[in-house]
Amino acid sequence: MSTTMIQPAYLSGLERAVERDHPCCTDNTCDITAAVQAGFVLSAAHLLTGATECPSVDKFLAKNGPLPMGDDGWPTDWPEWTAWFKANTVKCESCGAFNFTDEFVPDICGNCLAALPKAKDEDEE
Repeated sequence: MSTTMIQPAYLSGLERAVERDHPCCTDNTCDITAAVQAGFVLSAAHLLTGATECPSVDKFLAKNGPLPMGDDGWPTDWPEWTAWFKANTVKCESCGAFNFTDEFVPDICGNCLAALPKAKDEDEE
């Protein structure tokens, strides 16, 4: 089931709840912000609720129903999110943090400030 079958009002309401509980940040290692900005709201909510208390998301889900989950037990947009994640991150060789490269290619890790390896071009893979 793709997110296109989910009511747009559900997705936009969930996105607002996620953003209330986790305001957009500039940390280039933040998977929650990256997921929201890339349009993977269900995965962002799942990541957030697994990381911390989320009163706005919890209230939204109690009122509007649980996250739509696939047969694999993950949010229905999870396969697309993981593919996007793999295509838009570079792993820090120093601390292992994944740094998002979708808007720019960072030179240093947002977690430990070590120099990052250059992101691979599609031709190099």
